[in-house]
Amino acid sequence: VLRDGKISQSFPLPREVQQQAAYLMSQAEGARHLLVFGGFASGLVTDLLRYPVERIDLVEQDRRAYQRILPYLSEADRKAAKDPRLKRWFMDGRRFVNRWQGPDPFDLVLVLDATPSSAYSNRYFTREFYRRVQGAMVPDGVLCTSVSSASNYLGQTVGSFTGSIYRTLESVFPHIAIMPGDEHLYCASVAPGRVVESPDELERRYLMIPLKQRLFQAVSFYSLLPEENIRYVREQLQRSDSDLNTDERPVTYYLNMVLWGKFSASGLAESLGQLRRLGPWPYLLPLLLGVGLWLLRAALEGFQRPRLIRQSATFSLTLLGLIAMAAQLVLLFSYQAHVGFMFQRVALLNGLFMTGLALGAWLGQWLARRGRPATMLAGVLLLVAMATAGMPPLLGWLGQSTSDWQESAYLALAALLGIITGGGFPLAVRIAELERQGVVRSSGLAQAADNLGGAFGGALTGTLLVPLLGVQWSCYLLALYALSALLPLLFATWAPERLPRFNRRGYAAFPWTSLGWVLLWLVLLGFIWTLMQPPKPAPQLHFDQEQLALVSGSSAFESRSEPFPYYLGSEGGGEETATLSTMAAAPGVQGYAGPLNLLLSMDRGGGLRGVRYVRSNETPSYIEGIDQWLAGLAGADLSRAPLTLQRVDAMSGATVTSKAALEAINVTAGAVGQAAFGRSFAPAAEKEIETKAWHTPRFLVTLLLLLTFFPVYLSGSERGRLVYQAAALLILGLWLNSLMTEVDLLNLSLGHWPSLADNPQRWLLIGFVLVSGLLFGQVWCGYLCPFGALQEFISRFGRMLGLRHYPNRRLETRVRFIKFLLLAMMLLAVFSDGDSYWARFNPMQYAFADRWQGWMLVLLPVVLVAALFHYRFWCRYFCPFGAFLAFFNKLALLNRLAPKRRFEHCDLGVRDDFDIDCIRCNRCLSGRDTRLRPRRRAIAGTK
Repeated sequence: VLRDGKISQSFPLPREVQQQAAYLMSQAEGARHLLVFGGFASGLVTDLLRYPVERIDLVEQDRRAYQRILPYLSEADRKAAKDPRLKRWFMDGRRFVNRWQGPDPFDLVLVLDATPSSAYSNRYFTREFYRRVQGAMVPDGVLCTSVSSASNYLGQTVGSFTGSIYRTLESVFPHIAIMPGDEHLYCASVAPGRVVESPDELERRYLMIPLKQRLFQAVSFYSLLPEENIRYVREQLQRSDSDLNTDERPVTYYLNMVLWGKFSASGLAESLGQLRRLGPWPYLLPLLLGVGLWLLRAALEGFQRPRLIRQSATFSLTLLGLIAMAAQLVLLFSYQAHVGFMFQRVALLNGLFMTGLALGAWLGQWLARRGRPATMLAGVLLLVAMATAGMPPLLGWLGQSTSDWQESAYLALAALLGIITGGGFPLAVRIAELERQGVVRSSGLAQAADNLGGAFGGALTGTLLVPLLGVQWSCYLLALYALSALLPLLFATWAPERLPRFNRRGYAAFPWTSLGWVLLWLVLLGFIWTLMQPPKPAPQLHFDQEQLALVSGSSAFESRSEPFPYYLGSEGGGEETATLSTMAAAPGVQGYAGPLNLLLSMDRGGGLRGVRYVRSNETPSYIEGIDQWLAGLAGADLSRAPLTLQRVDAMSGATVTSKAALEAINVTAGAVGQAAFGRSFAPAAEKEIETKAWHTPRFLVTLLLLLTFFPVYLSGSERGRLVYQAAALLILGLWLNSLMTEVDLLNLSLGHWPSLADNPQRWLLIGFVLVSGLLFGQVWCGYLCPFGALQEFISRFGRMLGLRHYPNRRLETRVRFIKFLLLAMMLLAVFSDGDSYWARFNPMQYAFADRWQGWMLVLLPVVLVAALFHYRFWCRYFCPFGAFLAFFNKLALLNRLAPKRRFEHCDLGVRDDFDIDCIRCNRCLSGRDTRLRPRRRAIAGTK
């Protein structure tokens, strides 16, 4: 504390120091030789000198800091500093332990002044450190250490952090005594019975110590060591999902970072916690996916070899900068663990690495003058990959060595790393010079790429790679980075500039092609990240008292778990109810996109007391208004017959969902009736479910409609297409309300499959969309989409009225990119948040549901009115599902069998067979509905 320019004296509470010293000396009964790592200013060493110890070895990192603070300590501390029994060592603690060869082993070792909050301090909590200490102790020696925790709470994050220290300590010292609190104090030994948690035994040991004055009351052990708290802490630590903390994989300081992220309510804490179990994939997939898409784009769109070689060289420089910084950090971590942390030596290590970079750059410049710099750069990358892959066994061997040349080997390795990685920079600059970039521009680009890679490599390695993957996998990952940089360089050097097979499919539909590829990269990363996440929580089967009372009317509930979870409720008059989730008794009943989770309650007489919607993956329009519909089922009698669509009206436009909800209620009612009351409810429910939908009118009519598509499409008849669209509008839209939407896309991508047996009509539509898209492209939008057909007819009516507006071609090309942007934003939002709510903004999902609510009351009419002025307004500019289907245009495997389109008639900017934004409306075949019509003379001339 600064006061009037001077440091004022401050002291820890004497009672805390005295009780800590008494506890430590009682655990190590008869200890004569102590080793203490830091913390002299705390007063603990001063108090320990009151005990009959023969020697205390105190290890302090910084001599000048110790000398600076000594005059401001208490008189007792200054007197203790002169005690002949105190031996001070001013050096790094790990270096002291690694090189200790003293004749007298230690009885008690104290590591109380460190906390695993950084890679530096984490070195005092690793298995290797504990083994080194154990080797310097007597056979029944005691090691005591402390770690931050929580006295009454050990959640998953706190438990993983504290549990990691406990598990690591237990791997060397099998017997551990715990003193709980906001800081857990662990005393460990390899000898059974040496460390204890019994207040009686500690009191006995303490009273046996010959002391001139007992400042600590022995009865305080009973308050310091409550039996229940110790048992709880031990159970939680042994149960926690904790990792072993080692020099090779110092995971505990990462767990400390996650813990403080939780305490500070950081949004990154959850993502950081998830990275622990994913291995190297989160750090490898973004790079591999980016390189793959880069090469795919070059193959599809063609490339200019000089430009691609220059880009590949710059990319290689970025990765070389990352690898150089990361490899140097890995080397530093290994050095400070096995040799020790010394400021001057770390500076020397870094200086040698930078010298190696300079030598490597000189060597690379010499190679660049010999010609073929791209080939030389590929060789450097291959050499870097081999060097980084060989680092783990080399560092492991160096760490085990105790010879005098260990430190020299680390210094030489730092210089060698610099030479290898430094050779790529002048080669990349030379490549840029050869491509007429100029010395200044090429050098500046190389410097920027190197700095960017180095910054990213430093942040990534120290924060994530080494603590989570360990030194071995971090080095292997760096080797894979070097190999991945080779791919674009080899492709740019050897691949033909035009790949005939892909030329036409590589047609660029939009002016912002780079933005499109970046969005695709982000979406694919989000999708892969979602797939890598742990399974979603199990469906909700347990409910609070308020929810149960709301649906059943009962006031008291008894939970039952067999044969499935349910709640037996009772009222004041004694009437009983049984309340449960349909997912508990009828998980196999499927809606369009999987099961519906409903909360229902039955009474003893078979009456349905109430039903509430909990969750599902259904399209929003199918469950819009479901709460009101379910509320109307209350009071139904299921004692003699099940609920069917003959007894209950279906939700408008959601027949399948309505039927699935009724079936789930019937099956659940029958199951809980037997379990709770010994009675059979809804007796025909099983028979009802066994009646599948293969021969229902909706399935047969849909099948006939889809089969009719092929002759209509291949005929190229505009009149036939309009009739077919009218049929799709009437059948799939107005009658069945069976549309394919973004919600279906998300459900399928996340594995939420509809039941084939219960919903064959749904699978029929899904299969048709995929197969027809692979064969012919985006034909669903042009022929079968009911909402697209509705806009088509409105747009044609607008043309008849003279309202059709034809936007500027340049503006049209840019505006139609919006739907791809919306698709990307929607997918990223859903993948990151896990909620399909973000996919519910499409008016197509509500157009035929007869349940327009909220903002949809405004948006849907606006879209339909806009269709009068712009052809298929929503389809062309805003439909995310149409944007997804547009990618099928790049495939269109049987495109040669389709009617030959006449792009000179297209008024929407389509100019190529594989244009990504052609909805296959085939209006160009006749040109009657487009603005661009050929002149009569031109037609006559062609004849």
